[in-house]
Amino acid sequence: MRDQILAAVEPAGSGAEALGDRPRGRSGLYLRQSLLVVQHALDRRLFDHAAPDVSRRRPKDPRYLYPAGSDPEEIQADLGPFPLFHFWGPATSIQSSRWIAEAARWIDRHYNPSLTLIYLPHLDYNLQRRGPNDPSLAQDLREIDAVCGDLIRHYAAADAEILFLSEYGITPVTKPIHLNRIFREQGWIALREELGRELLDPGASAVFAVADHQVAHIYLNDLSKEDAVRAVLEKTPGIELIFDEEGKRRRHLNHPRAGEMIAVASTDAWFTYYYWLDDRRAPDFAKNGRYPSQAGI
Repeated sequence: MRDQILAAVEPAGSGAEALGDRPRGRSGLYLRQSLLVVQHALDRRLFDHAAPDVSRRRPKDPRYLYPAGSDPEEIQADLGPFPLFHFWGPATSIQSSRWIAEAARWIDRHYNPSLTLIYLPHLDYNLQRRGPNDPSLAQDLREIDAVCGDLIRHYAAADAEILFLSEYGITPVTKPIHLNRIFREQGWIALREELGRELLDPGASAVFAVADHQVAHIYLNDLSKEDAVRAVLEKTPGIELIFDEEGKRRRHLNHPRAGEMIAVASTDAWFTYYYWLDDRRAPDFAKNGRYPSQAGI
């Protein structure tokens, strides 16, 4: 079994990595997934021999990392179980961020890692549910400020280098931009029908957009439409910036999967993924996926 799994991630052919007989995609996703499978098998002692000494991993070891020899049950024995339903959903509270911060200090005390990455989710949910101008957010800010202060004091006492990053910002918006509906009106969107509802068919569409809040990645299966697409985007209200290949390169956004163009919305606008023109034909997930109402994650 071990040899079969390891063979799946060894290079096959003229320098091209493969998973079995499947060619690797641009991102090497198949290879990385296989490495994770191998590591899982090693860690769970699924092979005949014992798991390797993970405390001696090389810095470039491709296996996923966690404190050597650690056991999640150890942390929970000291801190209690992670308060999942306080992480996301109607019961969201500071409890989840406090637990994460305490777990980070626990790991630091027990294993003294050289790098610790900590995500504190507290501001995310209510900012999305209530908007950044809601007065109740002042309490959320005070709560997370206290948690951050405790962490700073802990790591400063250990003379650690501390770096704070914001994952993203949330701003109030008033103007939705339905790019796929605009492309549909141009005859560029392909659809298929499932149980009387419309589903976007990206592979058959000449042009389609993948919306991510105030950024939209625009994919052209028909490159001859590039000028026409740019012309449509330039006259669409709410779009502030349009990046072509050169624009993406200058901003370090020229990933092979980033799309042929990237559009950026103005401050008070945002992109939707909507492509249907009749709400009765909208896919079922369009009305059943109320993000801020989800319990847990």
